[in-house]
Amino acid sequence: MTNPPEGEPAEHTPYSPPRQPARTKSTTKTLAIMVAVVLGIAALGLAALFIYTRFFTLTGAEVGDCLAGDINKPYSIAITDCGTPDATYQVVGRVEDKTMAEFESKEGKKACAPFKDAEFLYFEGFGDDAEASGAILCLTRAS
Repeated sequence: MTNPPEGEPAEHTPYSPPRQPARTKSTTKTLAIMVAVVLGIAALGLAALFIYTRFFTLTGAEVGDCLAGDINKPYSIAITDCGTPDATYQVVGRVEDKTMAEFESKEGKKACAPFKDAEFLYFEGFGDDAEASGAILCLTRAS
């Protein structure tokens, strides 16, 4: 084996390490696209979270749970411990599979009649139009 003349690169031989390929523009472009996709997915996630909190007022409250907030301001309602001073209402009944239109009708106002302690009604559902589906919560003042 002969040594190459000075100044000329050596060919790849079994004894010399392979050369590292130089970073090309396509590698940088691919990396930029991947970062843009990740940021785009994050932005969509934030938008979905905003829409969910704006249009879905589900607390998941069950009979016996206490609620804090004002039932006239649906987005202020949250489940809380019944022993805390911010507990405003207690759920005494739950009527499933109702729409906002049914809740606002005369029949909807009677939905909590089977629950003798019910003083207030609260609609918990998906959306804020007449066709919104959800449940009617029958409430009493928290003690």
